[in-house]
Amino acid sequence: MATIIRQTKEEINWAEIARAREMGVLDKLLAERDVIRFNLRSGAEVAVMVEKVEPGRVWMGFVDGVAERPMYNRLARPVSWKESDARKWCNTDLVQDLPEELVAIITPRTIRQTIKGEELVTTDLLWLHSVTELFGRKSWADGDDPTEEQLPVYKTERDRVKMWDGQTWPHYTRSAFSGNGGTFCLVSTDGTPDDIVADNSRALAPGFWI
Repeated sequence: MATIIRQTKEEINWAEIARAREMGVLDKLLAERDVIRFNLRSGAEVAVMVEKVEPGRVWMGFVDGVAERPMYNRLARPVSWKESDARKWCNTDLVQDLPEELVAIITPRTIRQTIKGEELVTTDLLWLHSVTELFGRKSWADGDDPTEEQLPVYKTERDRVKMWDGQTWPHYTRSAFSGNGGTFCLVSTDGTPDDIVADNSRALAPGFWI
């Protein structure tokens, strides 16, 4: 016996998702690993995957990289998500390239990160995933918020692989690498953890809440 798994396509709009959230039935409309394809205002086609769904909130993340950029255009130590140029780009340029209907329903997220003993807090529409959200709790990313946990859709190396410009490509996390004030953690082309100095360009694949 063999099994065939068919993929079906359905039309959906952001307003339907917003209504489901207001009614507390997002988990009836969407499921983990659902993929939604749409066009940015610039015309580029992108896709986001449902990473986690609750009755009143859904986590979404870009399936692949939407840009290749450094975390810091000019390296400054110690590095952090709060002060990074990648964060600024995600929440200005990329937000402005998203469809207005999508931006209108994104829920801002408060992110906490501890760097050199100082808690840094941001409120973001778009954010890169932390090491904890991708790999689970790791000692080399001990600045991650202790309330964070691994998202089930990223349990395997294969789940964590992203592409950029037609190739499998390393992508940044928002987690600073412990013990090196100029380095961020990233995900390698095989889905395993790595790190790199923050002024190097790698893919960005942000997430957001609705």
